[in-house]
Amino acid sequence: MTLEDILSQRGGKNYVEKVVQFIGPDPEKVEELVRLILEGEERQVFHGAWVLRYVAEANPELIEPYLPSLIEALKKPNPDFLPRSVLKILEDLPLPKESLGDLTQICFQYLEAPQTAVAIRVFAMTVLYRISELEPDLKFELKAILEMQAPYGSAGFKSRAKKILKKLG
Repeated sequence: MTLEDILSQRGGKNYVEKVVQFIGPDPEKVEELVRLILEGEERQVFHGAWVLRYVAEANPELIEPYLPSLIEALKKPNPDFLPRSVLKILEDLPLPKESLGDLTQICFQYLEAPQTAVAIRVFAMTVLYRISELEPDLKFELKAILEMQAPYGSAGFKSRAKKILKKLG
């Protein structure tokens, strides 16, 4: 069975764990996974993005070369599951310097759009904080947005905003 066939099936958490084991530390399977996320059918993108998060946890070095392509994909309209997974991965992996400008713009767009899912906004907030550590001029803009939006956010948004505002000083 191919990865394409596997990602076309239904599945829950156990399914994801089995797919992650199937991929393992195989760079060719990771390459195929990313290709399916970027070019596949919606079900493959959904399951692939979910699986990618766990592959990134297990073998982050295998995902790093694909980060610029995944960030580029965020510029296009996407179902929530793709930005949710990519931004979650970017909370922990080294940020690709060549994509920082695009990533900054994308994350500010997600953060400022109230219709964006809370998880995506929270992950974007963390990624922006990480970028601001590299580009300190962004701290003022991030702080202003968080101070303005935090009182109106969900409990999860408020909690993360409070932690990041504390780090921002």
